[in-house]
Amino acid sequence: MENKRERVLEKIKKLFALGNDMRGNETESQSAILKAQKFMAEYGICHTDIQDGTNYSNEVLDNSITGYKNLEWWHGNLGQVISENFKCFCYINTRRMGYRQILKSINFVGLYEDIKVAKEVFYYAIMMIEYHSEVYLRNYRIENPNRKDYKAIENKFIQGYLSGLKKKFEEQKEQNKKEWGLILVRDKSIDEYVKKELNLCSASSKIKSSRDMEHFNNGFTQGKNFNMIDGYVE
Repeated sequence: MENKRERVLEKIKKLFALGNDMRGNETESQSAILKAQKFMAEYGICHTDIQDGTNYSNEVLDNSITGYKNLEWWHGNLGQVISENFKCFCYINTRRMGYRQILKSINFVGLYEDIKVAKEVFYYAIMMIEYHSEVYLRNYRIENPNRKDYKAIENKFIQGYLSGLKKKFEEQKEQNKKEWGLILVRDKSIDEYVKKELNLCSASSKIKSSRDMEHFNNGFTQGKNFNMIDGYVE
């Protein structure tokens, strides 16, 4: 197990070296750094484990990752799932535009490297959820052309997907704990920032959702199959 961890560390170091090589292609460099950061998040490795003289900031940042817009009901739920598994804190900020319109922003609070990875995974997950729900609903329409509650069915599928994604991350953390004794812990400075700087209140929204658990279960399966990293370490 220790040998596997050493191989992971070595792979991460090589990816950072490739990413920091200014002679290389810029796109390839960014891709290498992102993949290194994703491996770090996946295996619970921090920058001190691979310290090579590079200075990494410990400043707590509060970044909007979406900007203010009309968000889908599930974007906030997804942000919560992602942030909890990438050592960040997620909350929704609101801004009134005119008399009636209220726009929302999803914010991640965390260290720079963690926010960067969490944001990338967040947008990739949105793309996957939109794709799989569209395919599922399209096939369902073909088999059931006379139904009228397609939106409720789509919402149920997405609820299942989010639950499956959360379950996948929970199992990954448990695996890391068993193999290496690694536990992903959010930096205390982040919780201190949230407590001191943010005045948060709970809010809920009602959505129309099908009662048929088949749609939920299909979404759950897709969510558990979510692949965060292209390729893996043997």
